[in-house]
Amino acid sequence: RSIATTLAPFVRAVITTRCSHPRAMEPGDVAAQLVDLKLPVTPAGRVEEALEVAKADGGIVVVAGSLFLAGAVRELCGR
Repeated sequence: RSIATTLAPFVRAVITTRCSHPRAMEPGDVAAQLVDLKLPVTPAGRVEEALEVAKADGGIVVVAGSLFLAGAVRELCGR
């Protein structure tokens, strides 16, 4: 939550997802905690789906939340 609050002034929307870590929260649960950000918050499915939604408008994609999530996105991007 603190990461989203810090980044909120600099982003147009938030897309929530769930990485494969056993302690990861469900995207809908994360989205419910962010409703007061005054930004569109969209819960997505798997990381692959969330990344496609995030890339759809052609802007910069910021990945935040956990190192597990960042690692999954890096792998999908071929890094």
